[in-house]
Amino acid sequence: MPHRSITLDPDQFNALYQVTHQISEFPASRLLETGCTADDLRSLITLLRDVKDRLEGVSRIRLLLIPGEVGDVGRPASAEESGADGESVREVRAAVPLRLAERWHDLARIAVDGLGPREVFLRTGYRPEEVDSMMTVLESASPR
Repeated sequence: MPHRSITLDPDQFNALYQVTHQISEFPASRLLETGCTADDLRSLITLLRDVKDRLEGVSRIRLLLIPGEVGDVGRPASAEESGADGESVREVRAAVPLRLAERWHDLARIAVDGLGPREVFLRTGYRPEEVDSMMTVLESASPR
């Protein structure tokens, strides 16, 4: 059975990275409300940073949602495949523990709601509609 995945374009990924990074500004008790720990968040940010380091020339990022924990996943990998029009598509793939991916939307919501649109823009450089686009994609991983 293939893994579920989240596919993002580089702008959506960068918004996700920036918003996820802002979650660390909130107390650990807020994270625990979502079922995540501060260590989980640090691991997620490290994984995203590894992906971010590989973004040059990439047209999409695919986050594979896998069972297990952060320590079980390998480093992100770059891949090329043919697009629908026959052109080569560069992609970065990274594995994200399903347990964290299912809570990611709620984690990101802590930062987005807690900071408000203006502060999110000032801290991340992303407008509310760009953050909403990323949040919509992220919501697909939530088990609602």
